[in-house]
Amino acid sequence: MNIIDRLNNEIWTTLAPSKIHGIGVIAVRDISKGTKLFIGQEETDQYYEVSDKGFLRLLEPIRNMILDRCQFKQITFRHPNCIAKLQSFMNHSNMPNSKDGITLQDIKKGGEITKNFLDTEIKLHSLILERYKNENID
Repeated sequence: MNIIDRLNNEIWTTLAPSKIHGIGVIAVRDISKGTKLFIGQEETDQYYEVSDKGFLRLLEPIRNMILDRCQFKQITFRHPNCIAKLQSFMNHSNMPNSKDGITLQDIKKGGEITKNFLDTEIKLHSLILERYKNENID
């Protein structure tokens, strides 16, 4: 898959003001249930170079993210998900629309991506208890 098609299939969200709190992770286009949201974040040193024609084949919200985040003389940029570390900006909801970076329902363009932090805390607490239960601590 070429880089244009890849980015058009991997970029679903951006950071923007949240109606819940501060900054949030907001859908830049409609997202279907079961979509993996944060592909490409591990590519910290990977840069892409595309032609002007290729750049124009990117979906408009993706082009705008690249233009907002990058300064360049030619079209060379890092994967937009790599730059933002989007999960760090997700807000809590008791009825989240994502879990483990995968959407639990369809999300409309402009909708905020949320997760339930209590689930994460309960899992972490359980792991810690299990670890100490298996150790003989007096």
